[in-house]
Amino acid sequence: MSQYSHLTADLSNENSPITKIARLVGRDRLVLDVGCAHGYLAEVLRAQGCGVIGIERDPGDAQRARAHCEQVVERDVEEPGWEEELGGRRFDAIIFSDVLEHLRDPHRVLERALPLLAPETGFIVASIPNVAHVSVRLELLLGSFRAEPLGILDRTHLHFFTRDAVAELFASAGLTVDAWDCTTNEVADPVIADYLGRAGLPYGPATRELFSGFEAAAYQFIVTARPSAAATVAAPALEKPLEATQQAARALAHLSAAAGPRDGGLRVLQAVHQFLPRHAAGTEIYCSDLSFALARRGHLVRVLSGAPYREDVGARAQLEDDQAILVERVPATRAYRWLGAVGGFFDRFDNPEARPVIRTLLDRMRPDVVHIQHLLYLSAELMTECQARGIPMVVMLNDYWFLCHKIKLRRRDGTLCAGPARGWNCCQCLKTPALVRSHLNPLAVGANLYRYAYLTRQLLKAERILAPSRYLRDVFVRNGVPAGRITVCDYGTASPPPELVPRLRDRPRRERLRFGFLGSFIFDKGVHVLVEAFNRLPAGAAELHLFGVPVEPAYVEDLERRARHPDIHWRGPVPHADRWRALAEVDVLVVPSIWYENSPLSIHEAQAAGVPVIGSAIGGIPELVHDGVDGRTVPADDVAALAACLEAVIADPACVARWRAAIVPPKTMDAHVDEIEAIYRELCGRELCGPRA
Repeated sequence: MSQYSHLTADLSNENSPITKIARLVGRDRLVLDVGCAHGYLAEVLRAQGCGVIGIERDPGDAQRARAHCEQVVERDVEEPGWEEELGGRRFDAIIFSDVLEHLRDPHRVLERALPLLAPETGFIVASIPNVAHVSVRLELLLGSFRAEPLGILDRTHLHFFTRDAVAELFASAGLTVDAWDCTTNEVADPVIADYLGRAGLPYGPATRELFSGFEAAAYQFIVTARPSAAATVAAPALEKPLEATQQAARALAHLSAAAGPRDGGLRVLQAVHQFLPRHAAGTEIYCSDLSFALARRGHLVRVLSGAPYREDVGARAQLEDDQAILVERVPATRAYRWLGAVGGFFDRFDNPEARPVIRTLLDRMRPDVVHIQHLLYLSAELMTECQARGIPMVVMLNDYWFLCHKIKLRRRDGTLCAGPARGWNCCQCLKTPALVRSHLNPLAVGANLYRYAYLTRQLLKAERILAPSRYLRDVFVRNGVPAGRITVCDYGTASPPPELVPRLRDRPRRERLRFGFLGSFIFDKGVHVLVEAFNRLPAGAAELHLFGVPVEPAYVEDLERRARHPDIHWRGPVPHADRWRALAEVDVLVVPSIWYENSPLSIHEAQAAGVPVIGSAIGGIPELVHDGVDGRTVPADDVAALAACLEAVIADPACVARWRAAIVPPKTMDAHVDEIEAIYRELCGRELCGPRA
């Protein structure tokens, strides 16, 4: 008997890999269970109407498994010839339940399994322990990596896998992982704190977030994988994400064919680099709010999004109130991986291999108009394909991506940049050794000149280019985009939910003023400037409430070290739908950004909620906050100036009421949709709107 002969199936346990695998396999399928042990999974599958063939090398387990399997092949799958004993059968599902990590060459076994899958419909299900689980990370902090009788560090494991390693293993064998799930084994906060304490490390919000993410919480990955379309076994791993993208695009085509616009509406494709709920920055929130607002008016809206995280790939319906939109997330391609560090530069804008994927999506959905919010992780080739089909495009310039490969016009040394100078200013920002990014290197210069010329050419293919602020428009004009091609069209702002309006309008008078920050904890947002400025205030004078997503864990740890004031409150991430409740809890919102902000949604939403704003006098912020009228503006990245401003507000709390009374409500989302609809209909012509024949 093997060391696994004692295992049983408990379908009442939702966190069991057997429960998850059985659901993925489904009913009435022909299944090959590789490493079937004594047949405990086969017994479950047989009860679901499946026919199961098992492969097991342990004679005792194989004998027991015959009670639950139609056939048991008593062979080692790493030895040749076992396939011949299957009688030429093709399987709906092949299962590797905690098997691949025990094999000398799992890549080769997966390759040999491929021809055994039923054509077009066959798939592989695998459960694989995650060596990046929080328990292993904590032991490594103390210098421990000891083999165990069972579990992640089972002494019989020959390979250890992280999420990326799992994806690469399947890709190298000609398979694409199309769904990720996991079992979890939580480690309590006090245990984590104890380990970190023994390692001499602090335990705070940033560390908690680090240890609660998907890859840290997953104990075993449960994946399904299918043969990559038109793949050969020898194809390099870097091509597989593109094939996964093609599969995802086909899935979207089938779903989009099931519905059409209402009341003469349009087919609208929104393209964005990433999307809610995982990513909730300004561009993503605006894209979501606009998409649902358009859907409420009868337009058929689809969102094409990049997926930086592999487990997000796929088509999913996203709901808001009584509306649903379909969000198609495609893998962030890595076509230039072979160029090493330089490859990341090209991957962020130029993925010509993705063109077939985009072509399939456009041909199946047949959008009347494509509204581009951001193309990072997707491909600027989307614009070429739209132009070739005569599909009008609207581009909203949400940041400086078309000009700057670092997106925010901030150099590697932290200083701000006026623009690319057609690419000549960009060499210093390549993520490569200094010699490689030198102006003396013709390849570095050529790459940046090419990027500027290529993306400017792509941008000008759009029929309408919109900018949410005059400042952002002027930056593009100074950097070569004709002024007449860009229209200033600020964002619309969703309205607070009716049940919160009284709370926002009739604010209680608090004993101490509450300043707040709402956004992402990243360096460019200048949260460190706010924390240092607040540190200069006397204890008890006011409160600072920080609502944010810890996007950059190292930065958050630095913030926690800086935060010495007893009245700083870390409130954690705020789901998109709850942002109004967060605004109801503060008296003044502080936007201390140190980059050229465009038109921050946090300011729009604060003003819609009647919350005055203190903002940096940088980028488009002064267009929204009128100094001394409805808020204050202060020099960016100036701790002393911000501290003095906070002190002045505390000394004259009545100014908050004066500012609140002077706030002009921002443009509503309904008014903004009126503008966007007018642009759409002008571009496509009313007679062309609605479903096409």
